[in-house]
Amino acid sequence: MGSVPAGAIFDVSCFAHSRIAFSSVMKHFSCLILVAFLSTSCMLLGQSTSTIVPTAAIPTLSATEQAKSADVRWLKANAIPFETAEPNSSLEDLMPLKDMIGNARIVALGEATHGTHEFFQMKHRTLEFLVEEMGFNTFAMEAPWPQANLVNDYVHAGEGEPAEILRGYASGGYAQELLDMIRWMRAYNEDPSITRKISFYGFDLVNASPMAKGNVAQYM
Repeated sequence: MGSVPAGAIFDVSCFAHSRIAFSSVMKHFSCLILVAFLSTSCMLLGQSTSTIVPTAAIPTLSATEQAKSADVRWLKANAIPFETAEPNSSLEDLMPLKDMIGNARIVALGEATHGTHEFFQMKHRTLEFLVEEMGFNTFAMEAPWPQANLVNDYVHAGEGEPAEILRGYASGGYAQELLDMIRWMRAYNEDPSITRKISFYGFDLVNASPMAKGNVAQYM
């Protein structure tokens, strides 16, 4: 399973800066090589006895490099760093999300790649923030509807074993991270002082599984 460091977006910014700096150095270096070549050629041909003094060309950024530089400046001005992707950590560094989310009732959480450990960890941590700090009470994901209902039974009543339920559709990259999040949801709902319980739903039907067919037949 792939792994990236928390806050990897800043690594990308540093790489962009390095690439621009390297390009500028290469322009200087190429200019000096060209001048040295011309000087040597003139002396060998006896066509000149004057001394050629190389002048450093002022490097200019191409349109592509300028755009990248502008992107880096925008990221530095607007990116909000976070301390960790680990769930069950202090939520203080996520407080800026309150102003960003405002009164929205739906928050979409994406991922740049499927199966990356830290990405789903951060989803788990963000769920903790949304539930504990902003009153959200539903988590829905692209998962088979029938199996997700079984997960919801576990989250609310402790029925079944989530690891067995997940084996059918989340056996790949993020199975353990998803399992950890589901168990956190169950632990949250077990607190008798909390009256606003959280739920887990799936809004996808990947294929006509035997469970789905059985549910339809039972309903009919």
